Amino acid sequence: MNWIEQNQNNVIIRLKVQPRARETIIIGLHGDPARIKIKLAAPPVDGKANEELLRFFKVLLKGSFQKVELLRGEKSSLKDLLIAGADRDQIESILEPLIKNSTQSL
Repeated sequence: MNWIEQNQNNVIIRLKVQPRARETIIIGLHGDPARIKIKLAAPPVDGKANEELLRFFKVLLKGSFQKVELLRGEKSSLKDLLIAGADRDQIESILEPLIKNSTQSL
């Protein structure tokens, strides 16, 4: 899977985000190489979209990892998230069903 990578004790998730949506929701996979596409219920102003993205993933992952932070793409629609202390299999088991069923909101 192109959208996820194990890096030592961390996982990197590649995302394509679309701000200013009605709700924050996973749409599915987008592009080649694939990224998880997410609509964000926040504008791309003053870091609000990035804050919403991090909130969404912390809720989605149930706060069970050391740290969830934006690694790359602070001002871009293409973003990489770092999940510290995570294993690729753990993250895939949470996200793959949501990607397959898409339109998962929190």
